[in-house]
Formats: sequence, structure tokens, C-alpha cells
Amino acid sequence: MSEQDSAPMVLSRGGYAALMRVLLEQDDLQVVDIQSEPVQVGAPSANRFYRLWLTAQGQAGQFEMTLILKVFPDLTWSEVWNPAMDGPAELVLLESDLLTSLPPGILDPTIASARAREGKPGWTMTTDFLAELGVSASDRWDAASLRLILLRLAELHALHWGALEVLDYVYPWLTRQAEWLHRAAALYSSILAEVVPDDPAGELLLDEQPQASAALRGLMARLTPADQAALSGFLADPDWLIERLRATPITVCHGAPHIGHLALVEESRVVLIEWEAMQVAPSSWDVWTFWDSLPQPALTEADALGFYLDTLEQLVGPIDRAAWQASYRLAPVVAFVLRDLPEAGRLALDATPPDEWLARAAHVAGLIRS
Repeated sequence: MSEQDSAPMVLSRGGYAALMRVLLEQDDLQVVDIQSEPVQVGAPSANRFYRLWLTAQGQAGQFEMTLILKVFPDLTWSEVWNPAMDGPAELVLLESDLLTSLPPGILDPTIASARAREGKPGWTMTTDFLAELGVSASDRWDAASLRLILLRLAELHALHWGALEVLDYVYPWLTRQAEWLHRAAALYSSILAEVVPDDPAGELLLDEQPQASAALRGLMARLTPADQAALSGFLADPDWLIERLRATPITVCHGAPHIGHLALVEESRVVLIEWEAMQVAPSSWDVWTFWDSLPQPALTEADALGFYLDTLEQLVGPIDRAAWQASYRLAPVVAFVLRDLPEAGRLALDATPPDEWLARAAHVAGLIRS
């Protein structure tokens, strides 16, 4: 390694070599040099980014690769919700076939790891494309572009559609949405009762959002008594939602494919970045998250969902469309736990509750009652 290397050694030299072997499909590569520099990617955050230049030597010659290393200094929420993410200090994803089997139309899949042992920081890696794009989404949201994105999502979801044995055996480190929902609902039910659990989730909440309990109670107080009761009851017992979602086959999902995390490249390729929310869940979660983020869709929702389901059936065979549609309709309830409550808990105590949040909470309460 070069003396001027400044990147944190969250991987061993062998880990970098394993990464290059998989990405370049060369089994005999050995890393001979690593250069790096800090870079700014997207909005400022506590995370650190480094551009890495890796050089490896093999029988076929010398190869070079440029990557972005994103370092998480603190525990992440994904780790809190999934204790099985006690991954090794190397590339967890290399234990699976996910990286190499992603559709060629999806550029820039992130290589994600669990937090390494021995006190090393958590991290993700991606190609240098991320540094060029940041979190900028494409401004081309015509009907053809929307269909292309839905096509790529269907290809991603088809890879492990309903493959429970594969998912359990190969991807134990991926967070299961059902577990995420159950643990997160318990956390927010507790803090609404002014009790912070003495566990990693409670500790992380106190560290990141010390005002969360008071903020959420203040927001809930702005809802009708009927809506408050529905939401509080749901958080205390979310099992009915989890059971309903189980009617739809689960698969590997990106987890957050909204317009801030994707862009269109060339004529047929989609770039998906920020795979940190990758999870095993009903595919309706990805589709709803994407559709909900569009400001002015050029397709009707019915046309978009029909196109996605038609494409998915071409790849995996007949599916229970009624069950899938039911899970899609319940996605706002999932989002209430996984997205809305965390965002609402960050509000300052003297801030005016946003009308948008109150409207979403009331809508979710209605879904729960129905």
C-alpha cells in the first residue's frame, strides 16, 4: 500500500482483492496498490466518503478500479433492527450471488456490508458513478422513463421472488421488513408512553433524536381521538399488518428507490444508489416508494401498476395480483413506521407540526380502521 494512502482500513487487503475479483471476474487478482482521497458526496453528513484507486495484478495483466467508500462512524438503524447483521470484516455481499446477478440494466449496485467486528466502522462501497451523480435524480419523468424504471425494479424483484430457502440461507444479514416493523413499532409505542427502551434502538434514538418522545406526543395530540387510538393500538400490536403482508411473496428489495436515489443513464439503464435500506420484503414496498415520490407522474397509477405486474409475471410466472395489490395499499402503514415516525421525531419541540405529516397520519389511521 502506498505511504500516502489515507483511507480507513475497514477492509483488509484481501477484502479489496476479493472485491476486485468479483467485479472484474478475474479469480487470480492480488491488490498491489491502494490510493485514496476524501470526497464530498451529496448533502453534508456525519458519514465520511473516500475515493479509492485500487490496482491489482493477475495472470491476464494489471487492472485498475475506482470506488467510493462510505464510512458510518456510528451504529446504523438497519443494524438495530437486525441483530443478524454481525457480519465479518470483509464483504458480506460476496457471500451471496446478489452482486453478480443484478440485472445489467441497473448500473452501480452498492456493495453493502454489515458492521465489521473488532470495532471497525460500518461501510458501504459503490462505483465512482455515485460521486458524479450525488443524489441527483433524472429530470426525465415521461411515460417511457417511468416504464423503464418499473421494468428494472421488476427485474430486481424477480431475482429472488418467493425464494425463502435462498433468502434464509444466503441472506441472513439482510433486514427482514417484518422484523423491522415489529421492532420499530415497539420502540415508538414505548416512547409515546414516555419510556425509552434500554436497548440499542433506545440508545440510538436518544443519541440522534433526544426530543423524539415529546415531539411525537405533541404531533399525535393534534390528531382526532379516534386517529390517536388507531395509531397507538397499531404500534402496540402490529402483527395484523405483518400477517397481511405475508400473503405476498417476499424478495430482495432496494428499500428506498425514490427519485432522490435513482437516475436514468443512456437510453436503457437505471442507476440506483444508496442501498443501505436493502431488505427482504414484499416488492410492493419498492414500487409504492417509487410511485409516492413522483411529483407529477406521466402515467396513471393503475397503468403503472399494471405494467409492473405484467412485467413481473413475464419473469416469474403467475402471481396473486389481489394479494399484491392489498400489500401495495398497506404500504402507507409500513411507511408510517419506517419513515414518517422517524422524520416526525426529529422535529424541534417549538416547531409547527407539518400539515403533510398530520394528513398522512390521519390517512394511515383510516387504513388501520378499515
